[in-house]
Amino acid sequence: MAETNKLTSLLPNRTILPSQFTSNDAREGELGKIRNPDGSHSTEFSITISDPRINGGKPTVIPSLVMGQKRVKKMLSSKIVDREQQEIAIVRAAQRISEGQIPPKGFNSFVGADTDAVFRSGMKSLSELAR
Repeated sequence: MAETNKLTSLLPNRTILPSQFTSNDAREGELGKIRNPDGSHSTEFSITISDPRINGGKPTVIPSLVMGQKRVKKMLSSKIVDREQQEIAIVRAAQRISEGQIPPKGFNSFVGADTDAVFRSGMKSLSELAR
């Protein structure tokens, strides 16, 4: 329950119920399993960014479901990550790198980064991302 209260304070626009936060296992993302309105769960929602703070600006896939993220429920339902949410994800990725964690892989192109993201997610094609 203490973990739930910590997350609620970090995510003021997102109500996290104990049944929604199921784990702090790194394999399940920083926020654990988040229950979606359709009953499914999300542990990661990746975005491809190009920012000088991460891999010298090379296109890089980073998680957006990170500590401090805002409007998580809206992000997952709309599949849109706004600029403020992107900045939160970028700052968190840079923080993790500064803490000595292995940086996410940088790519020479957005196509390479997006292809890797599709492969990691188990999707069969980029067109499935649009659904």
